[in-house]
Amino acid sequence: MNLCLIAIDRYFAVVRIHWLWYRRRKNQILIVSEIVIWIVGILSDIPLIFIIGVNKEDTVLCDFLAVTELVSFYFYFITILFYIIPSIIISFFYWRIIIHQKSYIQPGQLDNQDQTEKSKFVKALASIAICFILSTWPTFACMIGVVISQKRLIMIQRQNIVLFLLAFFSLLATMSITVINPFIYIHFDLNIRQEVRKILQEIRRSSQKSQTRLVIPVLTVNDFNTRS
Repeated sequence: MNLCLIAIDRYFAVVRIHWLWYRRRKNQILIVSEIVIWIVGILSDIPLIFIIGVNKEDTVLCDFLAVTELVSFYFYFITILFYIIPSIIISFFYWRIIIHQKSYIQPGQLDNQDQTEKSKFVKALASIAICFILSTWPTFACMIGVVISQKRLIMIQRQNIVLFLLAFFSLLATMSITVINPFIYIHFDLNIRQEVRKILQEIRRSSQKSQTRLVIPVLTVNDFNTRS
């Protein structure tokens, strides 16, 4: 959902740049939106405490306790809330930005340079959207598969080890989006890359200053005797 917020913010920063209402209230909107995202994330994870537990037959495996109608409804709800809606929002707003960038000509900029910057920007947006969709769908596909088959993970493990491994590693694929996206932004976005360099330079300078302050002279026994 944070990626949705970034996509919407980029849309107003690129396409609706002259909308003063958003520019004046941007910080408040982002803070409130981020708090809402945290609350929704926490509340949506609470049912997992009652849905997932240690399997009695295999104590190493965390499994669904039972695939009931209520659990099925919860999985459908989570899939719509955290996959379908974000995928639509990210794809829609990034597509609008791409269309705007292709038709927009920045004054005082050469055609070749303008086309190069546009292609990099479009490639960055497309990479972010594709990475999100491809890296998050395995987990939600696993949820829907469990709901349709009405089988717990221990049952899938016994019947088909390949499907079990796909389901087991689907969560890692989904969590990888939080690691991949920052590097995508740094690679394609010049402004972000410059800000990251500034932050790293500041960290390096502060660490060097702290090291120079921590240099303590070592006193030998002779020095101590002469001073005493």
